[in-house]
Amino acid sequence: MDSSINENIKQIALKAFESMCFMFEMDPDFDGDVAVDTEFTDTAIIRFDGDVNGGMLISGSPELRHAAAVNMLGSDEITDQHMQDACFELANIIGGNIVPLLNQHDGISFIQSPRKATPVEVTGAAFKGFNEEKVLLSLDEGTCEIRVFYI
Repeated sequence: MDSSINENIKQIALKAFESMCFMFEMDPDFDGDVAVDTEFTDTAIIRFDGDVNGGMLISGSPELRHAAAVNMLGSDEITDQHMQDACFELANIIGGNIVPLLNQHDGISFIQSPRKATPVEVTGAAFKGFNEEKVLLSLDEGTCEIRVFYI
């Protein structure tokens, strides 16, 4: 794990959540009780190939997914499809900013549309032999895990 790449992924994700969902990182000095949910039920994936090959998985707690959809749509009437669409849009923004970060040769990489990850992709088995970066975000509306696999 490259700590500079990992920190850059974290900053890219935090900016996306701040600007699109009005969600902010929890203060690490906060001394209250915060439940950190790591039971993610849905995972979105973006695959990419070209100069950089791999994929990005993004999973959010149910609370985070709901709040993201509410904040992005400006409505309290949220369906499962709204939550999935919000997650896909976040994946687009975050993935679109991560791929150039990984590009070592100023080449071209093609980014696929986000979709729901398969069980094999969720386990990481589809990316055997790839480098992996993992970021867990604790935001004021829930938690999010981002895993980036690349070669």
